[in-house]
Amino acid sequence: MAYAGGYANAGSLNFQVNIGISCTSAVFDTFIIADMTHSVFGASSTQTLSNVKDSVSKIAGDLDGYTYCGAREYYISTTPSSYYVKVLSLDTFANELILGLPATTLTDVNTYTIQVTVRLASYPTVTKTASFTASVTNC
Repeated sequence: MAYAGGYANAGSLNFQVNIGISCTSAVFDTFIIADMTHSVFGASSTQTLSNVKDSVSKIAGDLDGYTYCGAREYYISTTPSSYYVKVLSLDTFANELILGLPATTLTDVNTYTIQVTVRLASYPTVTKTASFTASVTNC
């Protein structure tokens, strides 16, 4: 050990700091679903839901807003499902809303207020809900 000018040189020390960031504290960005309109005599309308970023994945892992906390799951959270089941579905594989199902008839002409919720697949208590209007018209 050298001693020079009041300081002792004891060599070097290597250390690693691990900071634990939990996805349970993640908050989703706001997501917007555009209103949809469908005529019972027309082709189905579709809308693909965008992947919603979360706050933890923005500061950890790849910093892309998605990867660190993992997969998202979307579901229609409006209840009861009998309110919309004949006119609207969600393809969870493609994250695509489909308005105007084959079962849609003139009796389904109405304006529906629908809520869709996104959650982290591995942390299902982390959620965010968006609302939109689905209108079924007679022409």
